Amino acid sequence: MRLWENAWAGVPFLQSDAETRRIVCTTNAIESANGDRQPSAALAQQERRGHALRG
Repeated sequence: MRLWENAWAGVPFLQSDAETRRIVCTTNAIESANGDRQPSAALAQQERRGHALRG
């Protein structure tokens, strides 16, 4: 356990309080889920132009 603690001791995120870490991790998870559901702007633009890859 000490090896792990020493390896991660310099990471500022881990020095934040538990509530801040929870909010950041929750926000990242929500953004990731939304990103999976929404096509990228570049793909949407290609589809409007008729250049989307068909798969």
